[in-house]
Amino acid sequence: MADPIREAAGSAPSSPATTTPAPEPFEPDEPPWPEILAAGGRVSDDAVGDYLRRLGRYALLTAEQEVELAQEIEAGLFAEQLLADGRQRHGDDVAELQAIALLGRRAADALLHANLRLVVSIAKHFTRRGLDLPDLIQEGNLGLLRAVRMFDFSMGFRFSTLATTCIRSDIIRALADQARLIRLPTNVVHQLQQVRSAQRAAAMAATACSNEDLSRLTDIPIGKVECLLAADQPVSSLDSAVPDGRGGTEALAEQLWDSSTPDATHPIFHQQLKAQLQVVLGTLQDREARVIAMRFGLAGGAQSLDAVAKSYAMPRESIRRIETLALAKLKDPSRSSLLRQFQFDGEGPPGGEAESAPAALSPSAPATAATPPVPLPRVPASQSRRDPSWPG
Repeated sequence: MADPIREAAGSAPSSPATTTPAPEPFEPDEPPWPEILAAGGRVSDDAVGDYLRRLGRYALLTAEQEVELAQEIEAGLFAEQLLADGRQRHGDDVAELQAIALLGRRAADALLHANLRLVVSIAKHFTRRGLDLPDLIQEGNLGLLRAVRMFDFSMGFRFSTLATTCIRSDIIRALADQARLIRLPTNVVHQLQQVRSAQRAAAMAATACSNEDLSRLTDIPIGKVECLLAADQPVSSLDSAVPDGRGGTEALAEQLWDSSTPDATHPIFHQQLKAQLQVVLGTLQDREARVIAMRFGLAGGAQSLDAVAKSYAMPRESIRRIETLALAKLKDPSRSSLLRQFQFDGEGPPGGEAESAPAALSPSAPATAATPPVPLPRVPASQSRRDPSWPG
């Protein structure tokens, strides 16, 4: 008995004579896989068309052929269980079991390939629901593989009956899990499908269907119907192009942006600028720092030379010399480099706020560093009084 089985193992599976054996399996990362595809038929840019043409190589099965293949699959599974039980067997018995297991695997491949067209026919009914046709076919093929493992010929049903149920369930599950950018639970998707079916039926009958009518037709509470319809709103990308009203297009985010809303980064920016200014001015002498603060409005409104000179009871030219000396010190790279990141190419600060920034310093972008600045070494003050108006 072993010889006929070994001979059968090297032949084609028990399928119609016109059925072409399945091509040898290969991994997509292997170098010759394009040549293998090209050898099986004409290859074009239409992946679905090429797939359908390859499916035409497999003939359909009759009920008797499905039973024969199912019997071979069952025998192969039983042989694999005997090989895996770990018992010691004669060499001829092991070879016979291996041949039967091989016949079972080939029968499963033949049953699978002969029903691949059923997957395509079912997947076409689920297009335009969030997944492309190739993705639907892939999920349906997984359901078909599950049906091959579950098929029981002794119940008297055709294989297509079980396969249709498995294929549809896997495709519906994939639509519920993958079709939406924001995933909804399966029970919510099922209820939403009921609501949409009622809406389509009302539209075909040319009748208006309110939320109350949908609740009555689907036996779903009115509040739940409103929540379902709200959850089924389409999701659009902020980068999607929409008409701009002038004959062109622009990004959706440009139309949704509200220029009157204050930018939350502006207060953070000015707070960091204030802290950095205090660090830089802290490297000057006390009188120089106070004069700069009063002249450029860092401690309130900007004051003239006469007003500063009057507050210090000093000549106007003395205040000018102190200011000139302090500005020269601030131009030193060791100090100016700390404020250069806030420069805004000569334009005003964002938001039109004129607080706390001198005219020579304007923001370019909010600082991204979260660590506090490292203060420079302070120059010791010589015989100077501390001005209470300076917020040091």
